[in-house]
Amino acid sequence: MQYHILHFKELEEQKLVNGLLECAKWGFPLQRRDIQSIVQCYLNNRGVKTKFNDNRPGMMWFINFMKRNKELTSKFAENIKRVRALVTKNTIAEYFDNLRTTLEGVEPSNVVNYDETNFSDNPGATKIICKRGVRHADRIMDTSKTSISVMVAAAADGTVLPPYTLYKAKHIYAGWTEGGIEGAEYNRNASGWFDAEMFEDWFHKIMLPYFRRLNGPKVMLGVNSEKNVKAGFRACGIFPFDPQKVISKITDHHDVSADQEKCWSDSFVDVLKEFRKEDTTKPKRGKKIKIAAGKDLRNTDEIHADEANEDVNLTEEENEEDDRVPTIDENDYEIGEPSTASSNTIDDNKENYELGDHVLVQFSTNKSVRFFVGKIDEIQADDTFIIRFLRKRHSKKEDYFVYPEQEDVRVVDSEMIIKKVIARQIRRQRYIISSIDKNVE
Repeated sequence: MQYHILHFKELEEQKLVNGLLECAKWGFPLQRRDIQSIVQCYLNNRGVKTKFNDNRPGMMWFINFMKRNKELTSKFAENIKRVRALVTKNTIAEYFDNLRTTLEGVEPSNVVNYDETNFSDNPGATKIICKRGVRHADRIMDTSKTSISVMVAAAADGTVLPPYTLYKAKHIYAGWTEGGIEGAEYNRNASGWFDAEMFEDWFHKIMLPYFRRLNGPKVMLGVNSEKNVKAGFRACGIFPFDPQKVISKITDHHDVSADQEKCWSDSFVDVLKEFRKEDTTKPKRGKKIKIAAGKDLRNTDEIHADEANEDVNLTEEENEEDDRVPTIDENDYEIGEPSTASSNTIDDNKENYELGDHVLVQFSTNKSVRFFVGKIDEIQADDTFIIRFLRKRHSKKEDYFVYPEQEDVRVVDSEMIIKKVIARQIRRQRYIISSIDKNVE
């Protein structure tokens, strides 16, 4: 069998780089393991045999690949939901067509943009490959979060209104309201999210006092120093009015037609488009007011009180359900059978280990021996393994293991591996490890 050292031609490697940038552009950036899998498939399809195990390039190849291609960088992705990614250029264009009519004759000081900002728990971030210099690397995914909410509003002339903070609590304590911005308001409810009651309270305490001082029609559109606020209105195309500021930022299949030849496959872009537009199951809610995007809402008297209350109650129940933190229960996992092999002897038979196996690894120092559990990501030809390690976390019922946000990947000799272990995955990427009699960290 003839083996080849993996050296792509410059044009060949550039096509791979362009494909990675295309993935990031569509909101599906790839991780290191994804790139290694793509290269593996590419080599297999071409019938090329390399020195790597099963044609899958290792960690050093990836490091050198990143060094050669300076336009790529590794950073933590910002997760966005799929429903946000479904917004198209036609939707935005319709919004601005309606907004143009609404803003006619309205002074900049009378145009107020408001938004609810959430200080939430982090659903998890992972490093992906994207274009160097990109400020926000978005990754489309569906997550839930628990949060403290803050309603922030600002006018197009740079005026910033006092914030309105909403806590998830039954009571407000004195320390929660001390040292805040002058004129700021505080409230609390069971979910920590803005519902109809909280929105009405914010409107009466923050918006009405501001609008009463102004003459002429007012517009509310549902952001730090004055300069930044004005820049935000300008970047959103609201004032000065310019729809192209937003439309030009949305990825569309017409935008990539000229670049498709740079990808390794024309179908690559088509698959990404299908992933992005994939339907998700949406919760059933109460009746909504039929109103086009960008049009102003002038009269809500047609909404029956019972329908409004039904919608509010449904929203509260959904939020409360999302906010529940799952606990580890005995029914959530299975306990594996204990290993019959002695845990004190190291298993030297490399053929026992396969990709995806979880193993117990020992690290010896001058003074002690430490034990860790990890998953085999790669098996190298030189009798070494690429292992991604977990970390132990403690809970009231049972200790569990998780992958840390900052990946811990090491090259491990086979002599350091003690044995295989059984890992059972439970909720939120937690694992229960059985058949361990060591003090694992």
